[in-house]
Amino acid sequence: MWSLPLFLVLAVAYVWLKPPKFLFRKLLHITAFTGMVFMNAKANVWYDTVICLCIGAVATYGILTFMEQLSFYEDFFVEKSSGEVKKNLFGVFVTAAGLDLVLYLLTGEKKLFDLVILTWGFGDAMAALVGIPFGRHRIPLKGGEKSWEGSVAFFVTASLIVFLYGVRFFPMDYFSFPFGKTMVPVGMVAVTCGLFGTFGELFSKKGWDNIIVPLTIMVSILIFKI
Repeated sequence: MWSLPLFLVLAVAYVWLKPPKFLFRKLLHITAFTGMVFMNAKANVWYDTVICLCIGAVATYGILTFMEQLSFYEDFFVEKSSGEVKKNLFGVFVTAAGLDLVLYLLTGEKKLFDLVILTWGFGDAMAALVGIPFGRHRIPLKGGEKSWEGSVAFFVTASLIVFLYGVRFFPMDYFSFPFGKTMVPVGMVAVTCGLFGTFGELFSKKGWDNIIVPLTIMVSILIFKI
Protein backbone atom coordinates (compact mmCIF):
# COMPACT_ATOMS: atom_id res chain seq x y z
CA MET A 1 0.00 0.00 0.00
CA TRP A 2 2.94 2.31 0.64
CA SER A 3 4.28 1.98 -2.91
CA LEU A 4 0.98 2.56 -4.70
CA PRO A 5 0.38 6.24 -3.77
CA LEU A 6 4.04 7.05 -4.34
CA PHE A 7 3.88 5.33 -7.72
CA LEU A 8 0.84 7.43 -8.65
CA VAL A 9 2.69 10.62 -7.64
CA LEU A 10 5.61 9.59 -9.85
CA ALA A 11 3.25 8.84 -12.73
CA VAL A 12 1.74 12.34 -12.51
CA ALA A 13 5.22 13.89 -12.24
CA TYR A 14 6.34 11.94 -15.31
CA VAL A 15 3.44 13.25 -17.39
CA TRP A 16 3.76 16.87 -16.24
CA LEU A 17 7.50 17.34 -15.72
CA LYS A 18 8.99 14.92 -18.26
CA PRO A 19 12.08 14.04 -16.19
CA PRO A 20 15.02 12.20 -17.79
CA LYS A 21 14.09 8.58 -18.34
CA PHE A 22 16.97 7.17 -16.30
CA LEU A 23 15.92 9.36 -13.36
CA PHE A 24 12.30 8.25 -13.54
CA ARG A 25 13.36 4.61 -13.82
CA LYS A 26 15.47 4.80 -10.67
CA LEU A 27 12.72 6.62 -8.78
CA LEU A 28 10.43 3.70 -9.61
CA HIS A 29 13.06 1.33 -8.23
CA ILE A 30 13.38 3.35 -5.02
CA THR A 31 9.59 3.22 -4.65
CA ALA A 32 9.66 -0.58 -4.83
CA PHE A 33 12.53 -0.90 -2.34
CA THR A 34 11.11 1.49 0.24
CA GLY A 35 7.75 -0.27 -0.10
CA MET A 36 9.41 -3.56 0.88
CA VAL A 37 10.95 -1.98 3.98
CA PHE A 38 7.65 -0.43 5.01
CA MET A 39 5.90 -3.77 4.51
CA ASN A 40 8.49 -5.57 6.63
CA ALA A 41 8.05 -3.01 9.42
CA LYS A 42 4.30 -3.62 9.47
CA ALA A 43 4.54 -7.42 9.30
CA ASN A 44 3.57 -9.22 12.51
CA VAL A 45 6.01 -12.07 11.84
CA TRP A 46 8.93 -12.38 9.43
CA TYR A 47 7.27 -14.88 7.10
CA ASP A 48 4.43 -12.44 6.42
CA THR A 49 6.98 -10.40 4.47
CA VAL A 50 8.13 -13.47 2.52
CA ILE A 51 4.56 -14.40 1.62
CA CYS A 52 3.67 -10.84 0.57
CA LEU A 53 6.81 -10.56 -1.57
CA CYS A 54 6.01 -13.82 -3.37
CA ILE A 55 2.42 -12.72 -3.95
CA GLY A 56 3.68 -9.33 -5.10
CA ALA A 57 6.08 -10.96 -7.57
CA VAL A 58 3.31 -12.98 -9.22
CA ALA A 59 0.76 -10.15 -9.13
CA THR A 60 3.18 -7.57 -10.53
CA TYR A 61 4.23 -9.89 -13.34
CA GLY A 62 0.60 -10.53 -14.26
CA ILE A 63 -0.43 -6.87 -14.11
CA LEU A 64 2.54 -5.71 -16.19
CA THR A 65 1.94 -8.49 -18.73
CA PHE A 66 -1.57 -7.10 -19.20
CA MET A 67 -0.33 -3.50 -19.34
CA GLU A 68 2.19 -4.36 -22.07
CA GLN A 69 -0.74 -4.28 -24.48
CA LEU A 70 -1.27 -0.57 -23.79
CA SER A 71 0.33 1.92 -26.15
CA PHE A 72 2.05 4.05 -23.49
CA TYR A 73 3.60 1.12 -21.61
CA GLU A 74 7.02 0.88 -23.25
CA ASP A 75 7.70 4.60 -23.04
CA PHE A 76 6.35 4.99 -19.51
CA PHE A 77 8.37 2.15 -17.98
CA VAL A 78 11.52 2.93 -19.98
CA GLU A 79 12.17 -0.64 -21.06
CA LYS A 80 15.65 -1.57 -22.26
CA SER A 81 14.31 -4.71 -23.94
CA SER A 82 10.96 -6.42 -24.38
CA GLY A 83 9.55 -7.65 -21.07
CA GLU A 84 12.55 -6.28 -19.16
CA VAL A 85 10.61 -4.39 -16.48
CA LYS A 86 8.30 -7.21 -15.44
CA LYS A 87 11.17 -9.71 -15.36
CA ASN A 88 13.29 -7.25 -13.40
CA LEU A 89 10.62 -6.61 -10.77
CA PHE A 90 9.74 -10.29 -10.50
CA GLY A 91 13.40 -11.06 -9.85
CA VAL A 92 13.70 -8.26 -7.30
CA PHE A 93 10.69 -9.46 -5.28
CA VAL A 94 11.72 -13.13 -5.38
CA THR A 95 15.31 -12.28 -4.44
CA ALA A 96 14.07 -10.11 -1.57
CA ALA A 97 11.88 -12.97 -0.31
CA GLY A 98 14.89 -15.30 -0.36
CA LEU A 99 17.01 -12.73 1.49
CA ASP A 100 14.39 -12.33 4.20
CA LEU A 101 14.14 -16.09 4.64
CA VAL A 102 17.90 -16.64 4.91
CA LEU A 103 18.58 -13.64 7.14
CA TYR A 104 15.87 -14.49 9.64
CA LEU A 105 16.74 -18.19 9.80
CA LEU A 106 20.41 -17.36 10.41
CA THR A 107 20.03 -14.41 12.76
CA GLY A 108 16.43 -14.12 13.97
CA GLU A 109 16.56 -10.36 13.29
CA LYS A 110 13.97 -8.66 11.04
CA LYS A 111 15.84 -5.37 10.69
CA LEU A 112 18.79 -6.94 8.85
CA PHE A 113 16.42 -7.40 5.91
CA ASP A 114 15.69 -3.67 5.91
CA LEU A 115 19.40 -2.93 6.04
CA VAL A 116 20.19 -5.09 3.01
CA ILE A 117 17.23 -3.78 0.99
CA LEU A 118 18.01 -0.11 1.66
CA THR A 119 21.71 -0.57 0.93
CA TRP A 120 20.97 -2.45 -2.28
CA GLY A 121 18.21 -0.13 -3.51
CA PHE A 122 19.74 3.25 -2.79
CA GLY A 123 23.29 2.17 -3.67
CA ASP A 124 22.16 0.95 -7.08
CA ALA A 125 20.05 4.06 -7.66
CA MET A 126 22.87 6.47 -6.80
CA ALA A 127 25.31 4.57 -9.02
CA ALA A 128 23.00 5.27 -11.97
CA LEU A 129 21.99 8.80 -10.96
CA VAL A 130 25.64 9.83 -10.71
CA GLY A 131 27.23 7.53 -13.26
CA ILE A 132 24.89 8.16 -16.19
CA PRO A 133 25.01 11.98 -16.30
CA PHE A 134 28.42 12.57 -14.70
CA GLY A 135 30.43 9.41 -15.46
CA ARG A 136 33.42 10.63 -17.43
CA HIS A 137 36.02 8.05 -16.42
CA ARG A 138 35.08 4.61 -17.68
CA ILE A 139 36.15 1.40 -16.02
CA PRO A 140 37.63 -1.03 -18.60
CA LEU A 141 35.16 -3.80 -17.70
CA LYS A 142 31.91 -5.00 -19.28
CA GLY A 143 32.54 -2.94 -22.41
CA GLY A 144 33.06 0.28 -20.47
CA GLU A 145 29.46 0.43 -19.23
CA LYS A 146 30.49 1.38 -15.71
CA SER A 147 32.22 4.56 -14.55
CA TRP A 148 34.42 5.34 -11.56
CA GLU A 149 31.98 8.09 -10.61
CA GLY A 150 29.05 5.67 -10.47
CA SER A 151 31.00 3.06 -8.50
CA VAL A 152 32.19 5.64 -5.97
CA ALA A 153 28.60 6.85 -5.60
CA PHE A 154 27.47 3.27 -4.88
CA PHE A 155 30.23 2.77 -2.30
CA VAL A 156 29.62 6.05 -0.47
CA THR A 157 25.84 5.63 -0.45
CA ALA A 158 25.93 2.00 0.68
CA SER A 159 28.48 2.69 3.41
CA LEU A 160 26.53 5.67 4.75
CA ILE A 161 23.26 3.74 4.86
CA VAL A 162 24.81 0.82 6.74
CA PHE A 163 26.54 3.17 9.18
CA LEU A 164 23.53 5.40 9.88
CA TYR A 165 21.05 2.53 10.05
CA GLY A 166 23.42 0.45 12.16
CA VAL A 167 23.99 3.22 14.68
CA ARG A 168 20.27 3.95 14.87
CA PHE A 169 18.83 0.45 15.20
CA PHE A 170 21.58 -1.87 16.48
CA PRO A 171 23.66 -1.77 19.68
CA MET A 172 27.34 -1.04 19.13
CA ASP A 173 28.27 -4.61 20.11
CA TYR A 174 25.73 -6.23 17.77
CA PHE A 175 28.27 -7.05 15.06
CA SER A 176 31.44 -9.06 15.70
CA PHE A 177 34.06 -10.98 13.77
CA PRO A 178 33.39 -14.68 13.19
CA PHE A 179 33.48 -16.78 16.36
CA GLY A 180 32.86 -13.67 18.45
CA LYS A 181 36.53 -12.92 19.07
CA THR A 182 36.48 -9.15 18.59
CA MET A 183 33.78 -6.50 18.67
CA VAL A 184 33.69 -4.50 15.47
CA PRO A 185 32.78 -0.83 15.10
CA VAL A 186 29.76 -0.22 12.89
CA GLY A 187 32.00 1.84 10.62
CA MET A 188 34.02 -1.24 9.67
CA VAL A 189 30.86 -3.13 8.84
CA ALA A 190 29.67 -0.17 6.75
CA VAL A 191 32.87 0.05 4.71
CA THR A 192 32.92 -3.72 4.15
CA CYS A 193 29.29 -3.73 2.96
CA GLY A 194 30.01 -0.78 0.70
CA LEU A 195 32.98 -2.54 -0.88
CA PHE A 196 31.20 -5.88 -1.31
CA GLY A 197 28.14 -4.21 -2.84
CA THR A 198 30.24 -2.06 -5.17
CA PHE A 199 32.23 -5.01 -6.48
CA GLY A 200 29.04 -7.03 -6.83
CA GLU A 201 27.49 -4.26 -8.93
CA LEU A 202 30.68 -3.81 -10.93
CA PHE A 203 31.38 -7.43 -11.84
CA SER A 204 27.88 -8.94 -12.10
CA LYS A 205 26.80 -9.81 -15.63
CA LYS A 206 23.84 -8.10 -17.26
CA GLY A 207 20.60 -9.36 -15.79
CA TRP A 208 22.29 -10.86 -12.73
CA ASP A 209 22.98 -7.69 -10.76
CA ASN A 210 19.64 -7.90 -8.94
CA ILE A 211 20.78 -11.21 -7.49
CA ILE A 212 24.53 -10.73 -7.10
CA VAL A 213 24.47 -7.28 -5.48
CA PRO A 214 22.06 -8.07 -2.61
CA LEU A 215 23.81 -11.42 -2.04
CA THR A 216 27.20 -9.73 -1.67
CA ILE A 217 25.74 -7.18 0.75
CA MET A 218 24.05 -9.91 2.78
CA VAL A 219 27.25 -11.98 2.95
CA SER A 220 29.26 -8.96 4.05
CA ILE A 221 26.85 -8.39 6.93
CA LEU A 222 26.73 -12.05 7.94
CA ILE A 223 30.54 -12.15 8.11
CA PHE A 224 30.26 -9.91 11.15
CA LYS A 225 27.16 -11.47 12.59
CA ILE A 226 27.48 -15.27 12.56
